[in-house]
Amino acid sequence: MANGARLEAPGGEIDPARADRIDVFTGTPQAANGAPAWRQAQKYIELVQARDFAGLPELFTDDAVIFPPLRRRPAVGRAEIVDFYVNTVAKVCPHVIAVSIHGEGKECFMELATQFDVDGELRYVLTTIDHFTIADDGRFSRMVVYVRPS
Repeated sequence: MANGARLEAPGGEIDPARADRIDVFTGTPQAANGAPAWRQAQKYIELVQARDFAGLPELFTDDAVIFPPLRRRPAVGRAEIVDFYVNTVAKVCPHVIAVSIHGEGKECFMELATQFDVDGELRYVLTTIDHFTIADDGRFSRMVVYVRPS
C-alpha cells in the first residue's frame, strides 16, 4: 500500500507489501473465538488442525451434503463424506486457522487462513469461507466451501 497504512483482517494484520496480490498475514493469525452456538464449527477446525480426518465425518448427519471447492459434484451421505476427508483432504493436509466465525441460528460462516510458502517463507493466506448449516441434532447437514480469488 502506497501510504503504508495498516491493513487489518479477521485474525490480524495483512502484509501491506503483498496486499495488491494476496491477503498474507504479517504473522501467525489469531484464531477466532466463537460463542457456544458455534461449537460444531470450532470442533471441525480442531479436528482439521489435529489431522484427525477420520473423525470429521462424525460431525455431519448421515445424509449431509458437502460442496467442496474444485470438485464437480458434491459429497452426499456418510460414505462419500468419509471418502472425501480420508482420501482427499488428508492427502492435502492443510494447516489452517479459523480467523473468523459468524453465525446465527442454524447457519455458520467461518473464514480460514491456510499456511503456504509465499516467496520462500511460510505464511498464512486467507483462502476460503466455509458455510455450515446445522441440523436439529447439532451436526452439520450441509457445508459449502467458497474459495477466495488468489
